[in-house]
Amino acid sequence: MASSEALALAHFPGLAEGHEAEGSSGDKDERRRQANRDKRAAKKRRAQADREELAKWRSHPPAGKGAGGGGGGGKGKNKMQGKDQSGEEICFSWAKDSGPCAGLSPGSECKAKVKRAHKCQICLSLGHNNTQCPKK
Repeated sequence: MASSEALALAHFPGLAEGHEAEGSSGDKDERRRQANRDKRAAKKRRAQADREELAKWRSHPPAGKGAGGGGGGGKGKNKMQGKDQSGEEICFSWAKDSGPCAGLSPGSECKAKVKRAHKCQICLSLGHNNTQCPKK
């Protein structure tokens, strides 16, 4: 045995059992593959459970909401609107004349963090708020 081999064996004792080291790395690879299979299977199960839950919620909406899950307010006579014709949200503070936008003139910019349209909730007019609506 050469002196370099003896030195290498002294520092790396696993080199002496050459065949066992190969077998143990094969076991590690197999365990890693199995762990990856388990992770993929768990991910598939979670995705399937999420899809089933979504289907359940779509078929049975919460009380007070329609099947579409809309949030635009009621439809019909004397119902307050949550969004205007273009789908932009209405500033309730300005429409009800209370809160940070109360008392602002028609057409002024919303003072809230999320900018909303200053329109009447009843008739969606830009010229007045809910209290001054002629359709009231």
